[in-house]
Amino acid sequence: MSQASTLSNSLQLTSGTVLRNRLSKAAMQECLANASDNLPNSSHISLYKAWSQGNWGIVLTGNVMIDKRYLGDPCDICISRDALDNEVEMRAWREYASASKENGTIAIVQINHPGNQCFRGSGHRPLFGNGSEPIGPSSVQLTLAPPPLSNLLFPTSREMSTEEVEESIKLFVNAARVCMEAGFDGIELHAAHGYLVSSFNNPKSNQRTDRFAYSPSIPYTMEVLRELRRACPKPFIIGIKLNTADTVSADLCEDW
Repeated sequence: MSQASTLSNSLQLTSGTVLRNRLSKAAMQECLANASDNLPNSSHISLYKAWSQGNWGIVLTGNVMIDKRYLGDPCDICISRDALDNEVEMRAWREYASASKENGTIAIVQINHPGNQCFRGSGHRPLFGNGSEPIGPSSVQLTLAPPPLSNLLFPTSREMSTEEVEESIKLFVNAARVCMEAGFDGIELHAAHGYLVSSFNNPKSNQRTDRFAYSPSIPYTMEVLRELRRACPKPFIIGIKLNTADTVSADLCEDW
């Protein structure tokens, strides 16, 4: 059997969902939301209607954030804490799901929290002073640009309290529930590229001493996945994006 013919074969996931082939439209950040409400809009609808006509096995959305205070880009989509009780927001999500699922397409939402990669001005929080800093498992200064510029754009992150870590898990679950209620087929937990979930899995960026401390058993990530499945039973798809090394900083990658 040729590789090309293998790609065209159907595939049954452990959730029970059958994909018509093994091709996936990858998650790519759109930056199309209005920065005032961060909801899916007509631009997303048009784009994903087009994607849905491509005969993909899966269509993955770009980053969907879980906390409006912390965005990867000011124009990211974000699911609010009270979305399930907000009919205006849920209508936007149902329209987004419907467009993405046209032509029988399996549509999956990539949910994410940027962690310490939340640059100044991206998110509904103060630009300076208390509450302006990004958050992460430990206090880390990113070096994504020469130091003066990097320090300005990416302030040193604040270490999350245990309660804040637990709250972040609830926000991931909230986002997944919204996606399920809106009609999407599943979610992909973004646990790569040095974002929040990924940073919990790196001993250089996670120097905690509580139950979320770094361990090869990746306790934070596993708790997020367990809670996601508890809230969203099969056949709802729960996937995870992983990569073999973080790419946010040479310092964080050293010895990995």
